[in-house]
Amino acid sequence: MANDFLECLTTSINDIPGLKMKAVMNYPDETESLGVYALPGGRISGGDMLGRVKMTLNFEIAIHTKSIEIANNTMWEISKVLGDLSLDIPSQNGSYEFESLEPEAPSLNERDEKGWYLFILDLTATIITNKGEIANG
Repeated sequence: MANDFLECLTTSINDIPGLKMKAVMNYPDETESLGVYALPGGRISGGDMLGRVKMTLNFEIAIHTKSIEIANNTMWEISKVLGDLSLDIPSQNGSYEFESLEPEAPSLNERDEKGWYLFILDLTATIITNKGEIANG
């Protein structure tokens, strides 16, 4: 069974009331879009005698828009919701147990010559999987 954390994270973002656009599990495209994707650098940070493995995984949320106001407001709202210590992002297929999520501050990554902004928000998730699970986010 594949790890469904990325899918569940994306659903949690899309459940935030008032966002101007829906997130997809991909890098944002050339239009106004919001993307969620895995970053390199995840690691195994522990385990137990039952074969459960604690993993720390890196993700990024990026918004591509011509409105700096929409980008800024969207990313700060996502950061606020995902930074809530009571947040739970349960697996829909039982492939992981959610432990924690630590968002960094959103930041402007790029403004191109056509006036498009790219804001990013990096996250570190800690989940526990069974030894045989694929941790592809």
